[in-house]
Amino acid sequence: MHTSVSSVLALLAQLKPPSPTLIAIDGHSASGKSSIARALHQVHPASTLVHTDDFYRPLPAHMRNGLDAAGGYHLYYDWQRLDAQVLRPLKNGRPARYQRYDWSTNDLAEWIIVLPTGLVIIEGCYAARPVEEGSSVTELREEFNEPSFDPVNCLRLYEHAPGELVGFAQLYVAEDTADNDGFLWFKVHPAHRTDRIEPQMFAWAEAQLRTRGRVKLRVTARDKERERQALIERHGFVPVRYFLRMRRALSEPIPVPVFPPGYHLRDGDHDPQAWADLYNDSFADHYNFHSHDAEFVRHWQSDPDYRADMSQLASRLPTAVCCTVATWTARRTGCSGAVPAPNI
Repeated sequence: MHTSVSSVLALLAQLKPPSPTLIAIDGHSASGKSSIARALHQVHPASTLVHTDDFYRPLPAHMRNGLDAAGGYHLYYDWQRLDAQVLRPLKNGRPARYQRYDWSTNDLAEWIIVLPTGLVIIEGCYAARPVEEGSSVTELREEFNEPSFDPVNCLRLYEHAPGELVGFAQLYVAEDTADNDGFLWFKVHPAHRTDRIEPQMFAWAEAQLRTRGRVKLRVTARDKERERQALIERHGFVPVRYFLRMRRALSEPIPVPVFPPGYHLRDGDHDPQAWADLYNDSFADHYNFHSHDAEFVRHWQSDPDYRADMSQLASRLPTAVCCTVATWTARRTGCSGAVPAPNI
């Protein structure tokens, strides 16, 4: 038996994961991904194989041939379709249904059903690619229910044809900000990133901020998003700050925190007003600080991804909050290569 297959089987026996269990096998071309997947499938005959080659994106030849490495990463495979048609349904216990890409016709072919049971093996290039956070219907509803969200003035949707959504722009304008700014969160479907929709988004955001007397517009880009960085720099944005995402290996146990006498560590839900006061006092001198109130904290605690057992506070007295030790599990990870922008 292949050593990699034996390792996977041993891990499954140890963890005893729920059904369905998804396994992603990723790697370079000709690195043995398919061989390992087939071997694992033979050991588990009831398992299902899903190939990322079935999610190749139908593109005109001239567009495909003109893609550089970064463009290929985003456009060769329709990983959004893999997420929407396979990963999310299976995660929610529903059958997955997707169309296979036909390499001979450069088009989508028959539909394939994957039942939410047993072992589901997803193999191929980009199989383990991280899917962007905050993209499910439930997560969007939760975000749009945020007390400060103004859908009339702070959200714009872009269609290529009636009912075909290809982009969105969401503006965040805090009531109090030392920098007198606003933040634009925007996304455009990879097939429509032609430098036509994005300038409209920037112009709309700038106009909205001017009506509020704001003088700066901020956006972000990850360090791997070279096309996005080039786009926003072409429109006058300049880098002003970089953020690093840090991680700690869990191969060793996390040390138990040691506090001075009189301090205690508490987890679970906490008083929203006390938490807001603590946050505002602690981060008042932080870069681009925006204060929070108790209503914001209550909304945060109602988030489906909020984990009360991972929200811990240190206190000196039973009712006095002193510092935050850990908070919720965030959907959106920190951005590196942040590129906030020009005066308007």
